[in-house]
Amino acid sequence: MVSLIFSLLLIGYGGAFIIGTKKKWPFFVCPDEKSANIFEQAQVSLKKVFGEDFLVSYNYLAGTALVGVGIWNLMGEFIF
Repeated sequence: MVSLIFSLLLIGYGGAFIIGTKKKWPFFVCPDEKSANIFEQAQVSLKKVFGEDFLVSYNYLAGTALVGVGIWNLMGEFIF
């Protein structure tokens, strides 16, 4: 049961990464440095060091990886 919840959270969070980047939500694409909380610090750092184009690519990659791991975990739960 815990594995199912974990898998669904991964899929949801990965989906939020993909959808948020596609719709250009500020939290994912251009986080504000001054008002960034602990969860946005990674996004702010990536944008500052590598630029916004890299951040967008990173968000798509991270979102796809999270969805993939969530699906993989679901398959392991129900198939194996």
